[in-house]
Amino acid sequence: MTLCEIIGIYLVSLKILTEKGISFIANTRKNMKSKVIKFWDRLMFRKQLIIKTVFNQLKNIS
Repeated sequence: MTLCEIIGIYLVSLKILTEKGISFIANTRKNMKSKVIKFWDRLMFRKQLIIKTVFNQLKNIS
């Protein structure tokens, strides 16, 4: 696969998920423009470490 094909598949997948109400959020770097994100997403992003820790613990129980 070429880079253009991979980017095309990513954009189509992103569009489908966005239509279903699923959005991706990530940390912004110093050289990136800040985007407006929903309050709930911002709150969950702050709690990301706790959520990851809980999921890890649940995976390691068995």
